[in-house]
Amino acid sequence: MATLNMAALSAELLTDPIPRGYAGMTNQQAADSINLNIDRPIDVETVEGWLLWGATVQTEYLLVSALAAGAWDALCSQSSISVKDAGVRARTLAIWGGGTTTRANLIALQTKLITRGEELGLPFIGAHHVAEARA
Repeated sequence: MATLNMAALSAELLTDPIPRGYAGMTNQQAADSINLNIDRPIDVETVEGWLLWGATVQTEYLLVSALAAGAWDALCSQSSISVKDAGVRARTLAIWGGGTTTRANLIALQTKLITRGEELGLPFIGAHHVAEARA
């Protein structure tokens, strides 16, 4: 669990780098903005195999060769796959051609949305934390 870094919270509220408009918010509204708005995209390092399978369009899967389907099945059976690995990327691109919905779905798996608090490494922030950081 992240510990509260009051300096980071104070800097966030003072500089408002995104900007979110913290200056015009109540303490509770600022806390909610940091905790609840899931709008910060980050790159992921790994994905679970079942997510790859879930991103696969079955009508497209039925069109790939038996060899490609076998390779894809093996990749999807892994518990964790590095999305940055050049070999994984090359095999995936070889199976799913440009313009396929499966490829678009796989590209979308490379990022996820998190809260601003998660991005800053902060724990859940309460209105009292915001009041203290603003003091």
